[in-house]
Parts: sequence; C-alpha cells; structure tokens
Amino acid sequence: MRYDNPDAIAMYRFCGGLKLPVLFHLELPRCAMDRLCEDHRQWPAWYGGDITVVGNMCRQCPETIFIGHGPGFWREISADAEADQSSYPSGPVQAHGRMTELLRRHPNLYADLSAGSGANSLERDLDHGRQFVLEFQDRILFGRDYFDRRQLDVLEKLDLPDPVMDKVLCQNALRLIG
Repeated sequence: MRYDNPDAIAMYRFCGGLKLPVLFHLELPRCAMDRLCEDHRQWPAWYGGDITVVGNMCRQCPETIFIGHGPGFWREISADAEADQSSYPSGPVQAHGRMTELLRRHPNLYADLSAGSGANSLERDLDHGRQFVLEFQDRILFGRDYFDRRQLDVLEKLDLPDPVMDKVLCQNALRLIG
C-alpha cells in the first residue's frame, strides 16, 4: 500500500502519540519500477509510493517524526531527479530538490544517511552536500545498513564543524529516542 494510505496514517498517528519515530524506505520512482517489473501487480511489497507521499504523511501526522531513507528519498535532493531515473544519480545537485523543500516545510521530517543512497547524494556534489548538512544538521541521522566506511568517509570529506558532526553521528538519534 502507499505510505499515505489512511490505515498507514492511523498507525503513524499512533506512533506519534507514543513518541516513536517512523522510518520509511522510498524506493525507485514509479516509472523506474515499471521498467523493472512486467506487471505492476508484481511490484515489490515495500513500494510505498514516490516522494509525493512524504508531504502527505508529514502534513497529516505533524506529531509524528518521520525518517526518510532509501534511493527514492535521497535522489530527490536534486531538482533534476525526474530527468535521471537511476537509483543513484551522479553529477552536480541542482538546488531546491523536492526532498530539500519537504525538509524545509516539515520540521517532523528527518533524513537517514544509511546505505549508499545518502552517501551518494552528499558525495555527488560535495559543496552542496556540505551546505545541505549544515542547513539540516539537527535532522540528519547516521544509520547503518552497510558496515563499511563510505558514509563516514563522505561526512569527513565535507569538513563539518565538530558540533555538527556530533549531531549527525549520535546526538540527533539520542534526542529522538529520549
């Protein structure tokens, strides 16, 4: 089901009432999914929609903290995400991507760096990546999908001030779990 399905929204509100954050995985945009599957009924079970569901979730559940994760989320850091249907776009980031706009509009939206998608989005344009982390330093989380150093290496390349790095590596997560 889509992540903004009414039953899902009810569950998110329940989680928000318990002060439990909700981490969601956005996969490829629908057009890429169409290419991967001959029949839409064979889409992977985790397909919950595209970036548009995120605004719906955040707006309908302002008491719930949402943590965005996955290639379908991070590719939207760039305004040209529609033009490049790959999971891990490359090249300079065009400012004001849909994910960035959602983060600006919804203080209950966080961003999880785990796996390759977050690292790719920051590394593909280090200047933009640094500005992005500085702007959203209170809502970026260092997570672990892989046990390599790629995420940490990318964060180190950004040459962030120590207090910002501390927030991303642990303080933001500690604040969420109380």
